[in-house]
Amino acid sequence: MDLTPHATRFPSCGGCQKPCSTTHEYCERTVRDLPILGRAVRLSVLLRRVGCRDCGKRMEAVSWLDR
Repeated sequence: MDLTPHATRFPSCGGCQKPCSTTHEYCERTVRDLPILGRAVRLSVLLRRVGCRDCGKRMEAVSWLDR
């Protein structure tokens, strides 16, 4: 399953949680999720690396994704 960020939503800094308007780059991560009907589930998540004024370059915060 592929998950991409919503184009009109600004990402939040993974450090200070403040909204960031600049995206430095995109990184694709594969996340293992719980199995469904006995089948393995893998999520392909496109994350943004943001330029935060306070923290510098950080990965965006995703509320449902653990570090």
